[in-house]
Order: sequence, then C-alpha cells, then structure tokens
Amino acid sequence: MKYRITKTLFSLIATFSLASCASNDAAKINIKEKGEYAFLDGVKLDYEHAFFDDFSKGVNPDSWYICKSAWGDGNGGVIPDNVMYTDDGILVLRGNGLYYSQTELVGIGDLTDGRNTGGVLISTFNVGPGHYESKFKPLPRLGSCTAFWTFANKYVEGDNASLNHEIDIEMPGGASMGVPSFKRILDTNWTKENAKDSTDVILSEGTNGKVTNLNDGNYHVFGFDWYTNPKLVVYYIDGVITRISDIDSLIPTLTGKLWIGNWFPTSFVGRASFETDYMLVDYVSYVPFLDQPSDFYSPDVSTQIATKDEYPTYPVALPVSNYASNGDFEFFDRLNTQNDYGWEYSKLNVEQKPVEDLVYLEKGVGYLGTVGAVIKDGGILSERVDSVYEGMKYNVNFKAKSTSSTSALIIDFLNGSNDIISSQYFYISSNSLTDFSGQFTAPEGTNCIDITICNETGVSQTTVIDNIVLSRV
Repeated sequence: MKYRITKTLFSLIATFSLASCASNDAAKINIKEKGEYAFLDGVKLDYEHAFFDDFSKGVNPDSWYICKSAWGDGNGGVIPDNVMYTDDGILVLRGNGLYYSQTELVGIGDLTDGRNTGGVLISTFNVGPGHYESKFKPLPRLGSCTAFWTFANKYVEGDNASLNHEIDIEMPGGASMGVPSFKRILDTNWTKENAKDSTDVILSEGTNGKVTNLNDGNYHVFGFDWYTNPKLVVYYIDGVITRISDIDSLIPTLTGKLWIGNWFPTSFVGRASFETDYMLVDYVSYVPFLDQPSDFYSPDVSTQIATKDEYPTYPVALPVSNYASNGDFEFFDRLNTQNDYGWEYSKLNVEQKPVEDLVYLEKGVGYLGTVGAVIKDGGILSERVDSVYEGMKYNVNFKAKSTSSTSALIIDFLNGSNDIISSQYFYISSNSLTDFSGQFTAPEGTNCIDITICNETGVSQTTVIDNIVLSRV
C-alpha cells in the first residue's frame, strides 16, 4: 500500500513554499524564465493519490520493486545486494566501480565479478503528469550515473523507433561539454528512442550560485514538474528552476514507472575509477496533477525485478566512504597487473632499478601482519581521486613506517588540465608502523587529487604503508 500524504504533511516536507497552493490554486510563473520555484497558474494537485516515502520502514515491497537487471554494455547491472536502509530512514544505494576488489557480489550482464554494479528502485504504481521530488546525496564519483526518472518504453510496430516517454535527472552532467562533472547536471525528456530534448546545466548559472557542485556532501532536493496542458517539463534543484523544456513533440504523455538509483553506463559520466561509494536518499514524493491529460500505459517490469526474499530485512549503519580505493591492499591475492584496483606503480626518472623491485605488495608487513605496500628508493605508489573541488575538506589517516623521515604521503591538487596547483605533505617520521593523520582543504581550481607515497630523491630508503583512509569532513 502506498503511503498517503495530506496537504499539511506535503507542505512540511517540500523545500519550497506551498502556501499559495493551500486551496489547490498554484502560483503563477513566467515559463520562459528561470527563478524561484512555483507551479503554473491554475494547476491543481491531487493529494488524494499522492505518494511519499521516507524509508523509515525500510524498502516497502508494496511501493517499490528492487531492480535486478542490466542495460547497456560494460557494466554489471543493478543488483538487490546494493539496496539497503538505515534505522533512521535513509535509503542506501551502493555503487561499486572498476576498482571493486571483493568477492561477495555477483553482477548481471557483461561484468559478473561485482564491478560496475549499482542499485535501483522502481515504483510498483504508475505515474503521470505531476510534481516529482526526491532529497538525496548523489553517489559522488565519476563513472556512476545517479538518476531520478520516469520511464515508459512502448514498441510501435512499423515505426522507425519505439515510443520512449521518459524524464531524466542525471548526474554528473557535462558530457556534451567534453568533461563530466558534478558542477553540471543533465536534464532530458524523451518521446522516442531517437527523439529527446536534453541540456547540460551548469549549476553556478542554473541555480544562480545557490548550488555549485552536487557532491558537496549535502543533501539536495531534485525534482521536476511534468505538464501536458500546456506541454512542459520544469526541472529544479533546491527550489530553484534550472531548466524548462517546452517543445510539444518532446514532452511525454504516456504514463509509466518512477525510478531512482545509480547505474554504470559506458558513456557520458566518465570512467568508474573508484572502489565503492553510496547514493543516500532521504525521501521520494510524487503528487499527481489534476486536469492534465495523459495516455495510460503500464510498463511490464516483471523480468527486471528481484524476488521478495532478496529485499533487505534489517537496517545497516550509515556507511562512511573511503575515497582511497583499496587502501588496505588486501586485494593482494587478486592482483593481476601492476595497475590493478586503483594503485599505480612507477618510479623516478633517475631511478635505474626496475619498478617491480621498487614498489610491491607484501604479506606480513601491514597492520597486524596483513598485506602492506612497500616503496623502496625511487619507487612511487599513487592513486587518483576524481571530483574533488575547491573548499572540500578531507581527513587522511594511514599506518606507515620508513627508514628515513623524509618519506611522505603527498596530496597533489590538480586542475581540469591535470596540472598540479599545489601539494600538501604528510611526512612519515617513524621507523615502526605508526598511525598518522591530517586534514586538508582543496584550494580554488581543484578538479581532482593524486595520493602519492614516495621517498626523497636520491636516498636509499624503504617505506611501508597500510590502511589508507580518505574521508570527507
């Protein structure tokens, strides 16, 4: 059974004021301009059939199907194992990138080893023209597409393309500009598989500076209003209209299902150069519009969904992301190449010894006798972390020892051209395995960072490092 919401409750959970809608009369906006959110003049809201879920009771199978399917190539699909919830009502949708190195997950599609797997929910009920809203934190890494969308694909015999009535909010955006980034969002509406109206919105412009990047660690409210009379889709973030689509032939009219989650396309969102991260959803709401005509269609999703015994049955602790992939180096037994699972092995130009003698993993040298990384002489161990922007603060923690106090873990801040802006050093000043920690803030112009462990140039020395954790403050 769907949760029902009253006018009063809806006004409490909405981020914009519905005071003007208290009697089902909506405020007036100029549809040719962007600005603070309001409904079109005269539009009425159907609170009787509204839906709201804050996941305080977990994932309700009466409201949501858990998607178990794959589309596109080069990924492991979306799987039930990646759908979780916390005891305080946060929906957790895990995403595992190309550096996922565990063995407990099985993907669907091209990749079956757990890599490039996401988590998605599909509404059990049909949706049509109305007000859509979700408050969430996107999965904050490139390569995974965080999305909130409606979908109805209907085969039409003899047509050159099936009907594909779809409204998408997707992030990161920016593919049309050549560089995917969480400073952009992609808003798209479709009516056929080859007919769409799509725009990459630059956030600093689209939100008048209210939001600058979507992976800033804060929850944001994403939504759209779907009208069919007149034909419009109005997109917004945190109560600010970011885009208006008003091309009649590209405004959907078919009813469909509501989807939310993350998945791994092979294009438009970059490469999934990370281990594991999370999309966190606070709530989802949908309020139909009255007097907005639609063409009824109920998509069959029966071949794409999990069985009831695959639903999560108990809450989990709110996960904390480690932005350093495989910082415990326990992928040792699965190591296939020197560039596996995020870490790259290299050496100084002046170093004569082969790389494999300078940088390697070794059992027994890490914390409590586990696997650790060894860096000798002019060897270099490094990893790149994408989507780090100015003002973001991180804690870095690691265990290390060195035969020289000049060895260091270095954070290099890189701009969009991958040029180093500045660096911050965390020196390893102990000859026994010791805890080190520190904090840094990304300076202006930062686009990504490199984590590098190396020794002083021209000095014969050995450094051992383990349990590198990079977490957001």
